[in-house]
Amino acid sequence: MNLLETAFYVTEPALAIHVSFGKGEPIHNNRPSHALAYFADGEHLYTFEKNKKIICEKGDLIYLPQNSNYTVYQLTHNKNAPKNVFAINFLISTDEKFEPFKITLKNPAKIEALFESAEREWIKKDIGYADAVFSDLYKILSLIKKDYRSEYYGSRYREIISPAISYIRNNYTTKKITAETLADICGISVSYLRRLFSRCYGVSPIEYIINLRLEYAKEMIYSGDFSVTAAAEKSGFNDISYFSRTFKKHFGVSPTNLI
Repeated sequence: MNLLETAFYVTEPALAIHVSFGKGEPIHNNRPSHALAYFADGEHLYTFEKNKKIICEKGDLIYLPQNSNYTVYQLTHNKNAPKNVFAINFLISTDEKFEPFKITLKNPAKIEALFESAEREWIKKDIGYADAVFSDLYKILSLIKKDYRSEYYGSRYREIISPAISYIRNNYTTKKITAETLADICGISVSYLRRLFSRCYGVSPIEYIINLRLEYAKEMIYSGDFSVTAAAEKSGFNDISYFSRTFKKHFGVSPTNLI
């Protein structure tokens, strides 16, 4: 079970620290709390039970479940880096068992700043420090949930339309391909197909096909072995005027200027 797919709340922050190179314990048995660890530097290998392994590098974040057993190996490090790994240990409202996972962060600087803030509050222990650490931890959880969803659903969406991508790549130069055909291949509606292409590639299915054809045509023209007309035809364009207009709009230069 994945922590980020579960409803829970933090009941207590247990620790907020940074660990410099060579200072952390390598072997952990029956971990007493949950933890999020952010890697500001270096490369680390985590080995868990059932031969599960996770490698974390600069900009990655790992979740370590309560009661887990694992060993940490520091593979590389920058001896000039002031800090190596930040961690926040915490307890939550559920006794569910979770699996460890890693996320490569989209905005690591923001996450690092929150870990640094939590560490400062924990060290100072001024009035209200626990609330401040709570706040930083919830902000971190909110940000990594967004990254996780983007990573997970992006992968899931690409899996759904992978039959369409395979069909396009095998046929884009020789066949007229419609969105309806691609939707049928994937077993989904045309509107859903278009939404998935837009989310995964930022374009519609037809724009995706046109872009492939344009790139292929450009390669042929650059090679010097094909005329503009031949390149257009071999890449799947039947109308040379349309091809020239589309090519110039896409690349900012007329295909004849590449010869």
